[in-house]
Amino acid sequence: MLGLLTALADAGPGPAPAPLTLDADERAALAAGDVVVRFPDSGETVGVIDVAASPDQVVDAVLDLGARVDEVGLLRSLEVYRDEGDVRGGRYVGGLFGIEAAIHVLYECDRAQGWCVFSLDEAYESSVDSAEGSYQAYAVGDGTRLVFRTTAGQGLPVPDFLRHKVQAGSVGEQLRGIARRAEEAG
Repeated sequence: MLGLLTALADAGPGPAPAPLTLDADERAALAAGDVVVRFPDSGETVGVIDVAASPDQVVDAVLDLGARVDEVGLLRSLEVYRDEGDVRGGRYVGGLFGIEAAIHVLYECDRAQGWCVFSLDEAYESSVDSAEGSYQAYAVGDGTRLVFRTTAGQGLPVPDFLRHKVQAGSVGEQLRGIARRAEEAG
């Protein structure tokens, strides 16, 4: 059984979705250097930022898990427990509304596609039932568009407007940090 799980984990993140379609207001916001955050009816959160760096530099910044603790206000600490090329595992501790949570997240990337997926690492115990999503980095003009998708935060016992406000802030902090680090590397 362990061999099957290892083989599945080593299979990589699978195919990347088609590039995200943006409306005129979203394209204008990105051109102004803003982060676009959507809350589609599917229940996921989608964040987008344009980065003046290559897709590979953006993926490097995505995989720099430790930098997020200083960039995302909800995070208190991170321990990287797996660092194998384009596979990372991190134990995050964070808090919201006086509730502290610890989660173990596994990231798997396919650089050729500019595509990274993440989910709870089921080999470890976490304080939440689910956290999954992806980062997609693809060339746009002279730079890269980074699209972040997640279903984390669903089912929280808070009103949607409050969850959206907190997630928009957290997603914005994270994407601006990734963009800054990728651009500094370029």
